Amino acid sequence: KPFKDADLRNAIDLALHNYENAMLVPVKNDIKSDSIFVKDGSGLVQLKFKDIQWIRAYDNYCKVYLNDHEYVISLLLKEFDQKLPDGFVRVHRSFIVSTSHITKLTSDTILIGENEIPIGKAYRESLLKLLNI
Repeated sequence: KPFKDADLRNAIDLALHNYENAMLVPVKNDIKSDSIFVKDGSGLVQLKFKDIQWIRAYDNYCKVYLNDHEYVISLLLKEFDQKLPDGFVRVHRSFIVSTSHITKLTSDTILIGENEIPIGKAYRESLLKLLNI
């Protein structure tokens, strides 16, 4: 049966997305998970939630930023957000930040170290409420 290149590309993207999603596994502890495994090359690497500074969405994948490294994860930001513990907040349609890594807050941006992250209008009120401001 003839097929279109776009249909094939979408099917491959969906298959890769589902495969990568299966590779994102929370580490189970007796009480609460404090880390998550993500695919890195041919293996899995453990990321401690306390080390994650922020996450940025790019189409159907995310980039997770740590102090000294970044990881690309084939997962939607909304899906990744559901796996995060308290202490992370969505501040923009493309960004989630760890509240413990915020160094400065202005009316429309968050600073994490030297990195400026925009605050979306729709997320500003919930961010301020979470930070007790």
